[in-house]
Order: sequence, then structure tokens, then C-alpha cells
Amino acid sequence: MKSSIKFKAIGTQSVAPDYTSPILVRGSLLEPVKITPQYPEGPWGHSSPGCLAKSETPTWVISSIHTLEETGDGIDTVPYKGLHLTITNLANGYEASCMPNTGFSYTNSPQFTRLVCSGDEFQGEDRVGQYPISTSASFQDSTKTLTINQTWYCDDVDPAKPVQITASATASLPMSCTTRTLPETNQIQTLCTSSGPLSLTGTISSTTTLAPYVLTDPRPTRDGCTLTSLLNPRWTFSHFRIYNGSVPSPESIPPIGVDPQTPIIPQGVSFDIILAAEERGFQYPIEVYQGEEKEGGWHECVIGPDGENGVALWPYWCEFRWDGGTRELRIRARWECEELSSVEK
Repeated sequence: MKSSIKFKAIGTQSVAPDYTSPILVRGSLLEPVKITPQYPEGPWGHSSPGCLAKSETPTWVISSIHTLEETGDGIDTVPYKGLHLTITNLANGYEASCMPNTGFSYTNSPQFTRLVCSGDEFQGEDRVGQYPISTSASFQDSTKTLTINQTWYCDDVDPAKPVQITASATASLPMSCTTRTLPETNQIQTLCTSSGPLSLTGTISSTTTLAPYVLTDPRPTRDGCTLTSLLNPRWTFSHFRIYNGSVPSPESIPPIGVDPQTPIIPQGVSFDIILAAEERGFQYPIEVYQGEEKEGGWHECVIGPDGENGVALWPYWCEFRWDGGTRELRIRARWECEELSSVEK
């Protein structure tokens, strides 16, 4: 027999009388548990004033440009070739640092091909959300030619109509090079730099209108402690043991961390248990031993050490009943979930 669950939530939103786009009302869950969702900030600069208008003429500032090459002697030192530059999108203020896809190239090849560029999206997927800004670039060292391709997002005009913009640009960077011999190793070192930041204007290759308000939607996640407990509470059992106490065994000895005075019946069962949530992190099942007998054939759980490794997926109190004839194990448990809110359990 399936039971029904009642959900109750509250939320508010202000809107202009003539607003015709879909309205998003975000709130907090009050029942069956109290949860205040944490929403991501979204991609960098998506709501900054002028984002969409400035994106009509995509422009980047290229700065901190330099390449460095050292010949190496093949014995004590190896050939080294490095590149670094910073790309700043003027529409949203997003800044990405770029370097060769291997980090450093230990070769005398005159070209750098694919560059790896990263910005604030590496500060955490949960903060950025489902739509991180992506940047790809390449650099030909022989011609000092830089090619940029970037996708970013704007919803400053109307959050209900977010826009995805993809644009690219190619230009030859004016750089000056100096060569010297390193006195310590007699290696030949060549350093190429630019005199200052450079402005690079590109062209839009595509624009796409996305679903309303998606830029600050949380990333999809697997069911964790709270959702599993509310919608489909179930446990995973393992290492089930029956012991009679006639032969000394680890199962008849109080587990580490349990008071030796805690009564553990020398005849009974023990097992490992963990909440059957999809998202378990690094948590493993916890040991449960048979304790004092209660009314109706129920036994108190003697719970083993939990390792104190964060939010538990184990009961902090339980009773169980084992029927050896039908081989049925029943459990009554209490546990806490707090992964969806830093305040409420």
C-alpha cells in the first residue's frame, strides 16, 4: 500500500503590471521537511547591464601575452616552450587564462595548436550551474596568430528569455622577441611579449534563445539522503551474520568505539546497513549488532563506529527483529538528512 506525501511551500515574487513573460517564483519547502534551496549564480556576467547589447559586437581584450622558449642541452636540461595569455570578454567581464593543452610543450615545434582556457567555472559546478562559459583557442607561434571561439550567456534584458551567444575572432598579435644565453646553463632563451593589452573584435556565429530562467537552475543530481528518505526510503543490507556465542568471534565482541559495558547478546545476528540513496559520497555501510531484547521479539541496535565522516546515511537509533523460520528481517530506524540545507535537518 502506497502512502501519500503532502508538500507545502511558500514563495514570493515582484513583477511589473505590464510584464508579459513567464514569471518564476522560487520559494522554500515547509512540509514534509523544511528546505531552502540554494541556487547557482549562473554563468559569469549573464545579468550584467548591457551584456546582450555589447554582445552584438563581440570584443575581447587580450593581455598578459608572452611565449618563452629554452633550448635545453638534452642532458641536464630539457627543451622548454611555454605560452600564456588572458582573454577578457567586454560584454560580460568574463576572464579566461589560456595555455597549451599539455601545460608546457617540451619540443622545438614552431606552432602551438590547441590552447586550454579556463575561468571562474573551475570554482565549482554548483556555483556556476548548467551553463558554464566555454572558450577554445589556438595560437600559431610562427605567425603569432591567435584564434578564439567562445560561448557565453546573457539575460540582462529579460531573465525569462536568456540568450546563448557563440562568436569567434582571428588576429595576428604584434609581439617583440629577445634572445639571450643563460649564464648558468648556456641555454638559449627566447622571450616574446606584447607591448600591452590588445582589443580583438569578432563575429557572431550563432545565437539561441533558451528556456526561461535556466541560467540559474541547479544542476541535476542523483537522489541523496533527503529525497530517498521522503519518496522511497529503503536500506541496503550486507554482511549478515548469525552467531551463537559457542565459539569466540569478532561478532560477539563489542565493536571499537562501543562502551564495553553495553550489553551485546552472545546469541543473535549482526549486519551492515546504509541508506539506499543513489548519492553516497565516500560513505560505507555501518555495523549493527544485536542488543537488548525488547517487547515483541524486537532487539535494540548496537551501532558501530561511524568514522565521523560528514552527513551520515546510517540510523542514529534503530530496532530490528529477525525471524529465523521465515528468514525475515524487519527494522525500525531514525536518521537525519542535511545535505540540501545547511540549517534544517
